[in-house]
This record gives sequence, C-alpha cells and structure tokens, in this order.
Amino acid sequence: WIDGDGRAAAIPGVTEVKLYAKPKTSIIRKGDYRDSIGYVMAVSPSRGETEAILQRAVDLIHWSITPFPTPAGD
Repeated sequence: WIDGDGRAAAIPGVTEVKLYAKPKTSIIRKGDYRDSIGYVMAVSPSRGETEAILQRAVDLIHWSITPFPTPAGD
C-alpha cells in the first residue's frame, strides 16, 4: 500500500506529487534512476522554506513493501 500523497499535495507550496508505484505493482530494484517510486515538487521564496515544505510533504507519504518470496536455499 501507499498513501498520504493527497495530504502531501494539500500543503501550501507543494506544486505536484506524483507516485509511479500503484497498489499491487511489483517493484524490482534496478540500481539506477528507475528505482524512483515518485517525486514531490514545491516552490517558495527561499531554499530553506522549500526544503521544509518538501520535508513536511514527504513525511506524510507512507508505504509498505512486501518482499518477493525467495527460492529455498537463497
């Protein structure tokens, strides 16, 4: 499951919240830029304020990942 994107998007200064991972979608680590499950964008008059807005937004997004079963002996 993944949630909180709606609450994150409602924070003043947040311009976009995009999650690529959908419920029940398999996530396979590639070790590169394709490992991203989404992003949050924000704007404000200062870098520090933008960082604070982004941190508040990211803190509202939660997810659970269930590992794939591994073959016996791995």
